[in-house]
Amino acid sequence: MPLGRFRRRKPHGCLVPPALRRRSLLRYDPHPNGAAMGPVLERASVPVSPDLHLRGELVDGPLGLVLQAGGGHWELDAPRSARRLVGREVEVTGQRAGFNGLICKQVWPAGTAQPRRMQVPIERLLVCGVVIYGLLATLAGLAGQLS
Repeated sequence: MPLGRFRRRKPHGCLVPPALRRRSLLRYDPHPNGAAMGPVLERASVPVSPDLHLRGELVDGPLGLVLQAGGGHWELDAPRSARRLVGREVEVTGQRAGFNGLICKQVWPAGTAQPRRMQVPIERLLVCGVVIYGLLATLAGLAGQLS
């Protein structure tokens, strides 16, 4: 009778010990709870500039707007108003996101002056709205008590 048949079986039959199953198997993984490899661009040291100014033709791509500039293709995260400029040469300012992504701050037709951006942040508008609503509610409450 072969002795291998009577050997004690491991409880989970897994190659990875139970203590290591709960954490990443990569030794120097900075993102143990995220993707196993972490962001590819962090390791590749792709330079990320804070602001880019590009000029090229705006086309409608399979996943959204694409800027064809200098032989490269930039996938734009642009406002809806930029769709009216499809097929024209435009200038774009924004921040780089990933390898060929660009988060647009402004998009305008090439050859024209750069439009001024509105300087009122949405947070201030929300705070002002809440304060005005509170003042109106207080005045309405006082008026209700006086009558």
